Amino acid sequence: MAFAHVPDSKRQKLDKKAERLRFVGYCRTSKGYRLLDEIKRKMVIRRDVEFNENDFGDKDEMMTTKSQDQTTEDVKEETVEFEEEKVGEEVSTEPRTSGRTRKAPVRYGYDEYAETASPVHPARHGAYNACEIEEPSSMSEAKENQHSKEWMAAADSEYNSLMENKTWRLVQLPPGRTAIGYRWVFRAKHDSDGRVNRFKARLVAKGYAQKYGIDYDETFSPVVRFSSIRTLLAFAVQNNMVIHQMDVVTAFLNGRLDEDIYMRQPEGYVQSGKEHLVCKLEKSLYGLKQSPRCWNRALQEKLEKLGFTKVSADPCVYAKKEDTLIIIAVHVDDLIILAENVQEMEMS
Repeated sequence: MAFAHVPDSKRQKLDKKAERLRFVGYCRTSKGYRLLDEIKRKMVIRRDVEFNENDFGDKDEMMTTKSQDQTTEDVKEETVEFEEEKVGEEVSTEPRTSGRTRKAPVRYGYDEYAETASPVHPARHGAYNACEIEEPSSMSEAKENQHSKEWMAAADSEYNSLMENKTWRLVQLPPGRTAIGYRWVFRAKHDSDGRVNRFKARLVAKGYAQKYGIDYDETFSPVVRFSSIRTLLAFAVQNNMVIHQMDVVTAFLNGRLDEDIYMRQPEGYVQSGKEHLVCKLEKSLYGLKQSPRCWNRALQEKLEKLGFTKVSADPCVYAKKEDTLIIIAVHVDDLIILAENVQEMEMS
């Protein structure tokens, strides 16, 4: 049995980070282990795996450690008796070979584990290989990728969102200042069956090039404690409240910057005739050191305008009590909302 790491794209922030699977072999087309999900009856390929070599999935056949409990004297006695029985006999030095017939596994359709795994339809087998789509590491690679059309459409969508949000404006770089770099991050998002359902591109600033005291000051941003989440869920169930979870799309882009930060124009979207200008960031951008703090401050200001007050026991729990009680727990860009009914939740 093995515990395989669950990719970020296939789990929520509060889900388990590993799942229990059965190790069945090695993948010959890519680096990774072939693992069987016995519950869903699916074969998956994972790299980050921890093995439990004492657990073979069957309680009746699990390895026992009784032999480790034997005393040293018992072990010595068994060894002496064994040696006495072998006295006068010739010991064979020929290497032992297994009589098991070996055969190469069938990598498509039915495989050598057909007795434990349901047959894989060829049309669905391609969905498993979809997770092996090559994700480009730069804009130039995205343009040369076999899915260049999808990657470029995702990059256009990201750039248009930045422009609609007025994330920056083009200015002349002031003397003595340095424009930080950026990076295009491309990711293929998968659904629960492993199929690629979306191509995503994100422009990330190289925050490691920021200088303390010049490009940023405070960076700390609080998140709700897990003990608070458990308490709130128990309180909601006990009082028959409605529970809803939501995440804010492009949350960090809603925070306003207090510092003057300059960034080079992103590759592929450098404006003609303005190549000498740089981007002066007006809104926080993913990758900046202060982005989480800027977003938390913007969210707090908005919630206070809506009549919510911060709970003294946890700075990331907000409550509003008028005719009914509404509670919001904040974990970066994920919100857990508790309300007495759906109407009050929608109005809040």
